[in-house]
Amino acid sequence: MRQIKNNFSDRGQVLIITVLVLAASALATGTIASFLTITQIRQARAISDSTKAVYAADSGIEYGLYRAFINSEYPMPIMTNGPNVSFEIDTTEDAVIRSLGRANDSYRAFSVTF
Repeated sequence: MRQIKNNFSDRGQVLIITVLVLAASALATGTIASFLTITQIRQARAISDSTKAVYAADSGIEYGLYRAFINSEYPMPIMTNGPNVSFEIDTTEDAVIRSLGRANDSYRAFSVTF
C-alpha cells in the first residue's frame, strides 16, 4: 500500500520560511536606513562645525588686523556659539597674521601677509 503524504505540514514549513525571509528583509532594510540616516546626521554636523571654524578663523584675522593697526590692547573676542580661535602675529620679515579656528573636530586656518 502506498502512504498518502499530508500536504499540510509542507505548507506550514513554507509559511515559516516565508515569514523568516520577510522578517530578515525588513530587518536588513531597517538597518541600512538607520545607517544612512546616522551618516547624514554626522555629515550635517561636520558641515556646521566646519562653518563655525571658518568664521572663527576669519574673526581671528580681523582681530589681528585690528590689534596691528588700531588698538594693540584690545581684548580677545569671546565666541558664544562654541568655537575657539587662536592667532599669532609674526613680524620677523613680512608681517603675517595667522589664525586658527576650531569647532569640535573641524579646524580651519587663514593667513594674511602685509
